[in-house]
Amino acid sequence: MPRVSTTFALVGAIVTLACRERADVDNHGAPPGAAAKALSQFAEETGVKLPSAAHLIGVRRGERGDVRAKLILNERDWGEFRETMPVSEDELGPGTRGFMDADEDWWDPHATKNLRAGQIQRSSGAYLNVGIDDSDPSAVSVYIFQFGP
Repeated sequence: MPRVSTTFALVGAIVTLACRERADVDNHGAPPGAAAKALSQFAEETGVKLPSAAHLIGVRRGERGDVRAKLILNERDWGEFRETMPVSEDELGPGTRGFMDADEDWWDPHATKNLRAGQIQRSSGAYLNVGIDDSDPSAVSVYIFQFGP
């Protein structure tokens, strides 16, 4: 019997560690201030200037060093972000263009109505992908996904 409980304890520890590795902040039920801190850390890590009032849906760091975030911007914040967005609007094409990875949980770029996406390569060799769904100007969905060295 002790062998079975040891096995369950080991499986529980592995599942807990795997979940901690994947999702850093899921804004549903996050403690106060966690979203602002995560947004600031994400902006610093990716070098993307983000409006401080952006509504963070979630941030996830992957096992291979990739990092992604989904934000909702109001009309004013969208105007601010659009001025400093690292991928120019001219470079955004229809759909995910293969840049956004698979939908999972709150990360859902394939489910958007009018996604436009683009990619730039950073001097570090990393790739930064940006996806925008501005079909509702009062709630613009922004997907940012960085991966690579």
